[in-house]
Order: sequence, then structure tokens, then C-alpha cells
Amino acid sequence: MNQMTFIMGRKFDKNRKRVKFCPCGKNNSDGKFIPYEGYDDEGYCHSCGKTFIAEKSKKSSYKTAYSRPSSTFKQETKAHSTIDLKYLKDSNKFYRSSNLVKYLFSQFDEKVADEAIKKYYLGSFQNYTGSTVFWQIDRLGKIRGGKIIQFKPSIGKRVNDPTWAHSYLHFQSFTLSQCLFGQHLLTHENKPIVVVEGEKTAIVAYIYMPQYTWVATGGINNLREKYFDNLGDREILLIPDTDAYENWSNEVNGFTKNTNIKIWDVIQSIATPIEIKAKWDLEDYLRLYDYRNFNLEMLKERGSSSLIYPSKPELLLKAENSVRSKKIFIQKKIQNFDVEVNELEEFFSKASVPDYPIQLNICTTIIDYATFLEVNFARVKQYNGTRMGLVNLEDLKALRNNM
Repeated sequence: MNQMTFIMGRKFDKNRKRVKFCPCGKNNSDGKFIPYEGYDDEGYCHSCGKTFIAEKSKKSSYKTAYSRPSSTFKQETKAHSTIDLKYLKDSNKFYRSSNLVKYLFSQFDEKVADEAIKKYYLGSFQNYTGSTVFWQIDRLGKIRGGKIIQFKPSIGKRVNDPTWAHSYLHFQSFTLSQCLFGQHLLTHENKPIVVVEGEKTAIVAYIYMPQYTWVATGGINNLREKYFDNLGDREILLIPDTDAYENWSNEVNGFTKNTNIKIWDVIQSIATPIEIKAKWDLEDYLRLYDYRNFNLEMLKERGSSSLIYPSKPELLLKAENSVRSKKIFIQKKIQNFDVEVNELEEFFSKASVPDYPIQLNICTTIIDYATFLEVNFARVKQYNGTRMGLVNLEDLKALRNNM
């Protein structure tokens, strides 16, 4: 059986582009393969969704951490490790120190946010300041793993690549076999199941629409048919991010056992080209509305009326005014960005267009300069003075500082 081999004590290299090619053979000019520090042929590839670890043998072949073995699923289930419940409980003691939890408390009524946070067992490690642990708990209550991510508390945006709890806790050996984030809910809830990509999106979606059971794959390449085995005839709906619709549609078309899994185009049907370029997900749309009186008809109205954003970025403010006239909730103003936006527009109008990729941070590398400016200026004008607009304003400032 081709099992995962995990080597402890390694850290991802922040200079991900120092390795020219991923071991899978793909060019790494986009930085999707992240090598471990001190290694050129070992690391994680976001493109193919695999972790490569060199096998200590004369053949120097590779073992991949997340690839499926050629044997049957029944055999595969015997090979995974689990994490003791005490680690989850310890992390739950410090959940309020999580930057993501602080963000959720700033956006929603604390009682509502706290209920959702505890439902998904969000945690934080005491000695990893601000961290958020997304525990993956299967339907038997076994903890398959914990993904650790850092967020900015002011805007709820991820600021680093994830690491895993078994690595942080220095387990000597661990066989990772992922399950859905929120999979433990499938045991005792009998609601329709909705699958999204991001863990944070699942939590926010639950606050808006608790009539569904929300789970997350944790990545665009982590959709697996095996996650939905033994669920009978339960309704299963998938909402991919706007840029992942084709990817997930192809995956579902390849499923052979679960014919009740469907793609739900609730956001794809209303997404504009600008939103697709910006990789909007369900959370981006939900945050346009007040969770206290939200219903799906609001999204449908947005797609079937003048509320759909114009294709010209300069008209987005007009769309925002239209949204306000419809009494759709826009996040509370925190300040006006007009002066800063004017300064940035003047700067970029005079700046030379770079002919090389610019890495803003560990998670963002700009390859298409013109599209980046178009999308971020459009959104910062649309959400002028709101926390959503602040995200794009900071990205524009970061680009200016890197030029």
C-alpha cells in the first residue's frame, strides 16, 4: 500500500520560487509548489494537491502524502492516524485568542458567533499567538487532523499557508488521512448537506443559513467521493468558489457511487467577470447582507435585477447605491477611503508596469498586474469605508510599497 510518510521538524520555505519545478513535473513559476527549508524535491504542491517526501531508498522515488493508494478504500481506512481528544480540548480553552474568532465577534452578535464557533470546535494553541485550529473530526468522532491558519483579526483574511497540528505538536510519526471539516455534524444532523471550499466560509454560511449542514473540503483539490459514503439518499449540494466551478463540476461528473451529489450554482449564476477574477466565494456574497434577515431570494434578486455589478469598474459605486436603496445590509462604515484611493490611482498611473511577478506576502503573488489593479480598485470603491473595502485597500498599498 502506498501510504503517507511524514517527516517531522520541517518548515516550509518562504521563498517558494527558489525551486523551478515541482516533483510532479509542473513548472513552479507561479509558486504553487512550496519546498521544505533545505530541500528542493520535498514539499507541498497546491497545483496537484500532494505533499512530496523523498523515499529513503536506492530508487529515490516519491511517496505522496495525500494521494490515494491503488488498493481499495476499505484498505485505506486502516492506515490513518488520529489525534487524542485532549489536544482539541486544550485548544478550545484558548479559542478566544484566535484572530479569526476575534474577527467573527466583530462581525456578528457574540452569542450567535460563539454558538457557531463551538459547533465546529475552533481552537487556538496557547503558544501560537492568534492561531486558529480547524479540527477535522470524522463521523465516528475521531480527530483525523487539525489545520492551523493565521488570520488578520481586523479583516478576517488569511495571512499564511496552513500547517498541521501533528507537525506543530511534534508527533514522531503520523499518517494523515483527511476528512471534511464539519464531517462530525453528518452523524446527528439530518439537514441537506452543503459543501464549500473554505472552513471559514462554512462557519459564516452556517450563521446565515442554519437550515443546512455546512462542511468544507479545505481546498479546491480536496473534493473526494469517499467523503460522502454511507449517507443514503441525503441531499448533497456543492458550492464551489467562483473560479473553481469547472474543476468541481468535472470531479462530480467522475463520481460513480454517489449520484445524489449536485453542483449548486447559487453564486456562479450571479458572478460577474470581475468577481470571478477576484475568486469570490459564498462568504463574499453573504457579507453583503445582514445575517439577521437574510434569505436566498436576496441572492437571486441580485442576479436577476440591476443589482448585478456592471462590467465597468467605474460604475460599481452606482451599483452600491442601488444596493443601499434596496435596504440590503452593507457593513458599517469605518472611514472614507477617497483620499487614499486618489493617491494610489495617481501613483499607479505614473508607475512603470513590472514585467516580473511581485510577491505581496506568503499567500499572494501578482502575475497579472492590470487585472490585480482593476479588481482591487473596483472593490475598494464599491465598499468605500467598509471592512471589505479595507482588504483591497491594504493590498493596493502593499503593491505600491513593493514597487
